[in-house]
Amino acid sequence: GKIDTRSRTFAQSMQKSLNDPSLPSQIAGRNLAVLRDNRAYAEILVEIRNVHDQGEAWALRSDTIRQRDVQRIVNGILTYARSR
Repeated sequence: GKIDTRSRTFAQSMQKSLNDPSLPSQIAGRNLAVLRDNRAYAEILVEIRNVHDQGEAWALRSDTIRQRDVQRIVNGILTYARSR
């Protein structure tokens, strides 16, 4: 029932960095076991691409696309860290 505002703020910061016209980002608040009882200040789970989608699976083979995806994640983390 309670909302983790720190993680929500982190997710919103990440969403701005992850958003891409070809790959729009979304926030979905869920009680995930992998994040439950985590001692981190704020926690989120990031899924950049899904191998179930054939186009995204092929994109994972490209080091250029993977590097671009990683840079978007790093930018989001840095943006969040600087705002703290």
